[in-house]
Amino acid sequence: MILADDGSAGYCETRWFTPWAKVRQVEDHRLPPCISQVTGQTTVPFGDALLVTSDTCIGFEICEELYNPESPHVPQYLDGAEIVSNSLGAYEEFQRPESAVSLVSSATMKSGGCYLYANQRGCDGGPGYYPGEAYIALNGAVVGRAAPYSLREVEVVVAKVDLESVRRQKALIRSRCAHAARSEVYPRVQADFWLCSDADEGGPSIPPFPTPLAITPPPPEEQALSGPACWLWDFLRRSGRRGLLLPLEADIDSSLTAAIVVRMCRLVVKAVASGDEKVLSDIRRIVGQEDYVPNENRDLCRRLVRTLCLQGEGRSARHLALAEALAKDMGSRHTTADLSGAVRAMQAALETASQVKPDAASRRDLLSRLRMSFAFLCAQASTKEEGEEEEGEKEKGNTEDSSGHLLVLTSANCDLLASGKWVKFGHFSGDVNLVGRFPEEVVKRAVETATHSLALPSLADILHEHEKRRRKMKNCEEGIGEGREEEVGKGKGREGKGKEEVRKGREEVGKGEEGKEEIKRRERERKKQETNEEETGETKEEEGKEGEEGVPDGAMSMEEVALFRQLQYGEGCGPYSMFGKLCWLWGGRRAAQEIACKVKTYFRNYSNLQHKICNATRTYYVPGTGPLEDARPIVSSAKWTWQFNAIDLAVQKKEKQEETK
Repeated sequence: MILADDGSAGYCETRWFTPWAKVRQVEDHRLPPCISQVTGQTTVPFGDALLVTSDTCIGFEICEELYNPESPHVPQYLDGAEIVSNSLGAYEEFQRPESAVSLVSSATMKSGGCYLYANQRGCDGGPGYYPGEAYIALNGAVVGRAAPYSLREVEVVVAKVDLESVRRQKALIRSRCAHAARSEVYPRVQADFWLCSDADEGGPSIPPFPTPLAITPPPPEEQALSGPACWLWDFLRRSGRRGLLLPLEADIDSSLTAAIVVRMCRLVVKAVASGDEKVLSDIRRIVGQEDYVPNENRDLCRRLVRTLCLQGEGRSARHLALAEALAKDMGSRHTTADLSGAVRAMQAALETASQVKPDAASRRDLLSRLRMSFAFLCAQASTKEEGEEEEGEKEKGNTEDSSGHLLVLTSANCDLLASGKWVKFGHFSGDVNLVGRFPEEVVKRAVETATHSLALPSLADILHEHEKRRRKMKNCEEGIGEGREEEVGKGKGREGKGKEEVRKGREEVGKGEEGKEEIKRRERERKKQETNEEETGETKEEEGKEGEEGVPDGAMSMEEVALFRQLQYGEGCGPYSMFGKLCWLWGGRRAAQEIACKVKTYFRNYSNLQHKICNATRTYYVPGTGPLEDARPIVSSAKWTWQFNAIDLAVQKKEKQEETK
């Protein structure tokens, strides 16, 4: 009777269904002959009613009805229902896994009753993951639950309860009794059978009260690891692909994707060890070996996963070593390739055709797109290693798909997508992105968790490099940094010069405003010099996450982008309301003009990026981090005339107020 239509959460049920609008009414629905011939029954009551057995009364609600302010279970419990069942299909929501438990518990606590809550599990062909939550609640306590993050397709949860305790609970809440006396009556559908066993007639003994279970919701980093791992398994086994190809960039995004793959392998090994024949059958079909039994994580990872690290101009040996170390910890088959020659060939072709030499940003974007193309080439042309190829010859008749293509995984967190520091159709493109709905802070914490829980020590070194890079960027933004990472033989001198200039500027701060202006002037000159050097190819390239033309780099830190994204998607802010909230959040730490500049930059990027987001690799979907699933226009004006003018007027007003003070 109530359907889910939250577009930002990915639900659009009214596209397929029409809600039942006749409250507390039923109609006779004629049965097809195939059923009538078996049951001898020609019609069945259909509508809003309660099911009455010889010993209890059962009510029903579906999915969104539990989350609605006027949930059907409330009048059903008041009109005598003792058990309410809810079968639903709800995605796992980011940082809200406890909502179902709290709603189910409060429903039975206020009205007295038993509640059966059963969610779908796995992937239904879409990007969302159904976590398979199943709870049995009794009088405000959860007394049964399903295992979280399991690969089992079907799991039955059982709890033995005494319905007399429900009746006592109802009778003890006197205000509920008074309200129930005035409730409207539901139609009853009679079912002539006994649901309960009778302990007085030799039935099984019934405990006075089942032991309540303590439900601890998983932290966000666990959601970022286990949810995508379970979804990836469903995707892989249904896609017909023969394994996974993961480009490693030695950054936290691709590292989290690697950790998710390792978690998936562990779940598969655990499921097979517990006797899950369906998982065993699927993994044998994927690897193409009838007698294979996965009993070790690294061995399974070696058979399923190929990792790839691609070199280019300015690619540091440190990052190549980190990627190789992570691949070794995983146990995957690792490949390194150099694309510098391809970049030079493309550059030479452009110069021959148009007499134009591409700048550094264009070369970086070209390298990024070549990485993507090379990754798909490897996925399509991948061959088995020598030992596996001989085994595969014996199993040719067992394979459903002889192409041997691999599923290409890509990695870009939602803050990175929102900031615009990525390349359309570049190396963030692939078949699926497992981390595209998680903020960078959650990605970092998930990598920290995986370092120990998944025994991947190389992740600690990658985190160290990430923090080092972030500190350098933050220092540059604050005007006290040492610039970007220097090139061997040249960078050290520039770094020392930058330190000396900033030190001199600090000494002049005591002289008043002139000293502050001197720091800013020198910092601008040094940044300009570094930018000029970078354009001539004299400095190290940024690690593959530069924006396309029109998206200014360095205008906002990733922390600021995360805050802006949360205000836009979580609080529903446009430019003007976001400016007002930031003025309150940042107080006197930032000038109004600076805040206005950052807000304008963010929304200009938002408008310029809409066409890119629509073409970005489909991400593993978890509601709660931004409406990547909605139907936004692919083009809109980036001027935001009314909103930006309102911000300018507000800035002028604030500056006048400060002058009067």
